[in-house]
Amino acid sequence: MIRLYSAREAQDLEHWAIHELGIPADSLMEAAGLQVALAMGREWGGLRGSRVSVFFGKGNNGGDGLVAARHLAEQGCEVRLWALAPREAMSPQAARQLQICEKIGLKPALLADGGALKAAQRDILSCRFLVDALLGTGCRGGLQGFPAEWAAFLASSGLPTVSVDLPSGLDASAEGFSGTCVQASLTVTFGGMKLALARFPGAQRAGKVVVADIGIPASAWPGNQGACFWPEPRDLRSWLPRRAEDTHKRRVGTALVIAGSRAYPGAAVLAGLGCQRCGAGMVRMAVPAGIESLAQSRLPEAVTRGLGQAGSAQFGREDLKGILDMAGGCQAAVLGPGLGEDEGTRALVAALYRDLPVPCVVDASALTLLAGGDLPRPAAARVLTPHAGEMARLSGRGAGEVEASRISLARAWAGEKGVVLVLKGSATLVAEPDGALSLNPTGNAGLAMAGSGDVLAGVIGGLLAQGMPPARGARAGAYLHGLAADRLARRQGKVGWLAQDLAQEIPKAMGWLEKKA
Repeated sequence: MIRLYSAREAQDLEHWAIHELGIPADSLMEAAGLQVALAMGREWGGLRGSRVSVFFGKGNNGGDGLVAARHLAEQGCEVRLWALAPREAMSPQAARQLQICEKIGLKPALLADGGALKAAQRDILSCRFLVDALLGTGCRGGLQGFPAEWAAFLASSGLPTVSVDLPSGLDASAEGFSGTCVQASLTVTFGGMKLALARFPGAQRAGKVVVADIGIPASAWPGNQGACFWPEPRDLRSWLPRRAEDTHKRRVGTALVIAGSRAYPGAAVLAGLGCQRCGAGMVRMAVPAGIESLAQSRLPEAVTRGLGQAGSAQFGREDLKGILDMAGGCQAAVLGPGLGEDEGTRALVAALYRDLPVPCVVDASALTLLAGGDLPRPAAARVLTPHAGEMARLSGRGAGEVEASRISLARAWAGEKGVVLVLKGSATLVAEPDGALSLNPTGNAGLAMAGSGDVLAGVIGGLLAQGMPPARGARAGAYLHGLAADRLARRQGKVGWLAQDLAQEIPKAMGWLEKKA
């Protein structure tokens, strides 16, 4: 898995490399600037003769940009230097790099205000490339004032823009940005992937991201405990269950789906499909009696049992024993899709959360019914799969607050409640009780449709039924779900396919992972 660094972790890693290992800071800066120039050459081919404007700030990010300017000049580029801070305000390292540039004939011009920028626009717009080295991981609160005006000009220029470490204005200490942020075509980041670049909106502002090795032995850093990671295809290949040729259906897992109501009969079917399409050998579906025939006809491969009185539209507390009986012989369960929010169902959900003796994915209506009180101590592992609105109800926070603090909230809440938390969104998070966190790299806007969450709950439940540990099953389920969506989007676009299509694509996504070298 790829290690993801917060702003604080990135700064602590660099401090450790310099002050504990003794790697000279100037050596790291030299390596960083060289990697920027090399990445530009790989991305756009021969740079000789190209005009390049390098915008640099007062800190070490500006120093990295100045090193890049020197290497670009050595490659035959015509380099223009634009300072956004006076010399006396620069860090010692950045000032040394400016001095070196001046000694080889690269003279800076100061852009201290909007008037200076306006006067320089014609010169800047005559360039082929722009290099943004104003602010790196030290940025807090986005760009305001003249720097914001400068960033807006870069964005409107239409020229390929290369950001050094992070697009300036992207607040790597937070979970987004406020104010204005540079729109990069290419971002060259150092030492490791930054969290801010891996999730929306930072990923959108970064363009293509290149992680450059500048000589920091990150794997040896003591701060790796409780880290955040990004799964890769090779991880999925090692995690996914392997099926022996002489096996049979009862050896590859039975999942119980507790779902559906008269208003939402399809939710149970979609969750069952998710279980089956990821390889569960058997699926049992517990549904209200009033939708038993519909669920059975839509998913004949499942063993479906209607509970309650004939024609009943929703579950009630009295259905607890029947559901627990169905759980016998199952290895995992899915609780919640389409249950509705009846008060009788609330009592049932609380009892099932507590008493189900197998790992259980808790989704949709079940999350809403559990909100507002303390979660009971469960008999087995629980994987909760809320979207931001459901997380707001569970945590007692506003939806905006959840979106503004997704990473810290998910990590804290999973630890406090002792659950695996799958916080769905543009970059789904999987938080574990021990503080470990992963950010899912797959998926697209096509998942913004009814039923996709039901399929995800089913996929995770089906993987748990096949013996995957809860945290790994959650990570693998989110990855497969998003990968199936990405495959559909490449073939059909991001609009118009259905949750059923998503479920049908899961086996193909698994097959692709198995074959990928």
